Amino acid sequence: LSIVGTGPQQAAMEAFIKSEGLTNVRMLGFLQREDYLKMIREAKFLVVPCLSYDNCPMVIVEAYSYGVPVLASRLGSLEEAVKEGETGLLFTLADADDLAAKARELIGDAQRYQRLCVGARQLYESKHSPAQHYQALMNCYHLR
Repeated sequence: LSIVGTGPQQAAMEAFIKSEGLTNVRMLGFLQREDYLKMIREAKFLVVPCLSYDNCPMVIVEAYSYGVPVLASRLGSLEEAVKEGETGLLFTLADADDLAAKARELIGDAQRYQRLCVGARQLYESKHSPAQHYQALMNCYHLR
């Protein structure tokens, strides 16, 4: 598990990782955009454990652009951004056991995982690609 970003819980998380001897968890902190995108591109899946409302996290769109499925909190607009069983899976807010179960479910079925990868990329192409954004902007100005 690679954790990207910083915040007020960083020191507590680092202490927990150390105290539990979690050698398979890395705290990477802030990454430059190129490194951050490389991390997403190479990820098996992206976990978005939001505890607060976010309209449309760009990290989800970026993951979809690389065909990377998303595991996200069942919260607000995340339930719309992640199409359950099509582009990723949703887990109960702040429930580590449910998150772990969904992660095991995702990596335990190679065919389903591949369908989610394809679904993520297809959603990006149909809804978030530069061409789609351009067309939406032109529609706003009635310049079809």
